Amino acid sequence: MKKLLVLFALIAAACASTQSETPEERIAAVEHRLDTSPEWSMAFTTTTTGAVKSRFTGTMNVLPHNFASIDADGFMRDQPVHIRWDASGKPSQVSHALSITVVRLGITHNLAVLAGGAKMIEHADGGIDQALKLTNVAWDAKDKKFTYHVVVEGVDSGTGELRVGHRDMPRERKLDVRFPDGSKMHVEERYEWR
Repeated sequence: MKKLLVLFALIAAACASTQSETPEERIAAVEHRLDTSPEWSMAFTTTTTGAVKSRFTGTMNVLPHNFASIDADGFMRDQPVHIRWDASGKPSQVSHALSITVVRLGITHNLAVLAGGAKMIEHADGGIDQALKLTNVAWDAKDKKFTYHVVVEGVDSGTGELRVGHRDMPRERKLDVRFPDGSKMHVEERYEWR
């Protein structure tokens, strides 16, 4: 019995001396893990409804030294879309932009940019940390999810829910976006890490 009390006291002291992470620190740790990983890869599915209707399945790969690729097939605005994009070491912030975007906003925005004819994702030269922010971040330990507001270029642009799995890696996202013209879009994404 005495040993049990000593063990309980040690556990209580360890818990009391450990500061718990805030939700912002927890989600920042996920971004840091991706951003500093030598490489990462995921398969994804995305669906949007509302102002923009789309559906994609594909893969994203991020390798050392700003080598990255996105391959996706699907449709956007009732038109078939096939995305085959890669970055071969330039611009200088490709890997960082992909890592931050996948945690804060998801992949749908980059797919829309590339489907629209762009040759490069946004903020590949830098600035993603200032352009895309999360506010009102909350953590639900029971459901293993973050809820938040997404702020794009200083404008509160919607609310999100990011469910996570092992090591808090993104698993599933729901995002309700408000565009400047007042229209709305609902986004659902699922990720499988490889």
